[in-house]
Amino acid sequence: MQIISIEPLPSSKSRRRITLDTRESFVLYAGELVKHPELRTSAFIDEDYYQQIKDTILLPRAKKRVLHLLEKQDRTMADVTDRLISGGYPPDVAALAAEYAASYGYIDDRRYTENYIYFNQEKKSRRRLFNDLLRKGVARELIEECLSEAELIPEEDKIKLLLLKKHYDKDTASQQDKARIIRFLMGRGYDYQTIKALI
Repeated sequence: MQIISIEPLPSSKSRRRITLDTRESFVLYAGELVKHPELRTSAFIDEDYYQQIKDTILLPRAKKRVLHLLEKQDRTMADVTDRLISGGYPPDVAALAAEYAASYGYIDDRRYTENYIYFNQEKKSRRRLFNDLLRKGVARELIEECLSEAELIPEEDKIKLLLLKKHYDKDTASQQDKARIIRFLMGRGYDYQTIKALI
């Protein structure tokens, strides 16, 4: 593998992105580069040496980063892995660090999904909950399983509650008011026919 470039990160004076001819890249601090004179532009490094950098520098740092990401809020495996990759960690290192946190129960997609459904079901439809969790990287089968196990508030009751909160009165509402409330409720993922029946 050949090092194509070593460039400073725009957001940090001390960190450098090392890009390889395989299109993979990783980030080291300037002080770490000094300790590894083999890492220079146009130099060739072998797979064993690269693996050593991953094992001794990048993976321990990625594990700490994962714990920092989880300090303030629960996250999915996919979210943690994506954040590590966007932070300059190679995909295999990001996956190993996320698996490490998951092995201690710090990341649990089932727990995340159940909590997300419980805390958001009042304001979001079943379809919206499903799509939101899918975007967060939760497996389709797990979402379906958790939704089927959850004691969800009926969609009609949720729509009625939202209509009440929006001070919607079907007797005095104009066509414009109706169109606005339909757009609002459909934006929350509710079915058009169900909305139409209730307004």
